[in-house]
Amino acid sequence: MSGEETASWAREELAGLTTVPEYGSEAWHRLEPGDPRRQAALVVAAERWREGQR
Repeated sequence: MSGEETASWAREELAGLTTVPEYGSEAWHRLEPGDPRRQAALVVAAERWREGQR
């Protein structure tokens, strides 16, 4: 999968979410396990890592 394909997938995963707390933050830990924003935070963190924005 190319970088653009990966980024496109990530955008689709995040579509419709208005707020996504930072992965590992206190706000992230307060979310219920099934809250889609927990997964979204992982996607955001992974994309930052992939793009070298650690």
